[in-house]
Amino acid sequence: MRNKIFNSTVVFILVMLCAAFDAHAQSPVTPILEKMDRHSKSLVTLEADVAMSKFNAQLGVADPTYNGKVWYVPGKNPQQMRIRLDWISPVQEQMLIASGQYRIFRPKLRQAFEGSVDKARNNAQAANPLAFLSMNRDQLRANYTVSYIGVESVGRGQILTSRIQLIPKDRTRYRQADLWVDADGMPIKATVVATNGDSTTIVISNAAKNKTLDAKLFSIKLPDGTKIIKD
Repeated sequence: MRNKIFNSTVVFILVMLCAAFDAHAQSPVTPILEKMDRHSKSLVTLEADVAMSKFNAQLGVADPTYNGKVWYVPGKNPQQMRIRLDWISPVQEQMLIASGQYRIFRPKLRQAFEGSVDKARNNAQAANPLAFLSMNRDQLRANYTVSYIGVESVGRGQILTSRIQLIPKDRTRYRQADLWVDADGMPIKATVVATNGDSTTIVISNAAKNKTLDAKLFSIKLPDGTKIIKD
């Protein structure tokens, strides 16, 4: 459980980078996928606020909502992708994914966890819509059955979005994922429901796209005395 928050994010990214949809020609989903495809091709960088909430179906309780900041560079493949995610509340944590490796630093505990993204474990029910930003139209056709739910508003700004639902065709560690896609084709909310009924929701807001990001963002320097734990 030591990497609960980080691994939940990592696994969702790994799954969704390979995700695909099965859309019929007359389906309302088709223009949504086309917009997502155009958006993913035009996205170079992203800086945004992020909030994550988790619900335990067995206990019927929700964990405290995590709030933070995210910086994202898609790359042509998962090895080139870079993500920096800093949780600000209710705890402070710094997380980094780069070159297929991850690092999570917990300043209060003076602990850092490191390992390969491919071997990240635990909490596969996590949600992170950043992964959807990298998907192209060709990828959106093989592994999922997708249905159109309707138009819904998201966030305090009541942004109008198109909600779609994804059902995996092959056996996986989650049973469905819902996406809320804005008018530009950007997923700004995602909810993933695990096979045990637990769910995780992530919402992106105040997005700034294609601005120049300082390369130093994608490096977490550890202070002297930090205990490094390898996964």
